[in-house]
Amino acid sequence: MDIARVYLECGHELTALAWLEKIPAADSFRVADRDSLLLEVYGRSGNLAEQIEVAWRIFRRSRSATSLLHLLDIIGHDKKGSVLAGEIGAILEETMFSPADAVPAWLCRAPWCVISMQAIGPPRCCRP
Repeated sequence: MDIARVYLECGHELTALAWLEKIPAADSFRVADRDSLLLEVYGRSGNLAEQIEVAWRIFRRSRSATSLLHLLDIIGHDKKGSVLAGEIGAILEETMFSPADAVPAWLCRAPWCVISMQAIGPPRCCRP
């Protein structure tokens, strides 16, 4: 991965990608670093479809405001409502609780959360 980073910093995106592709997909060691590099490689090389796929993977692995903003920077901020509604719906359909899916109480008062609650019901943290 470090070799790929050096190639990327030198402007050799395709060589960096070749080194990143040598890492087995099932290898979860430093997966966040790998995806971050892939996101940059695909962005610099103009491969929007792959960049979108990696951005979604990053967001779904760690749903946070930061990963949401990175995703929206790629797919468009106009899609924020549909992304949030879709993810909230997916979280609500899960049968097992995941701490990563918990919504802080202050976030439940955010405009998008209020709209989503009207459409599909409140997130777990807001249910009585």
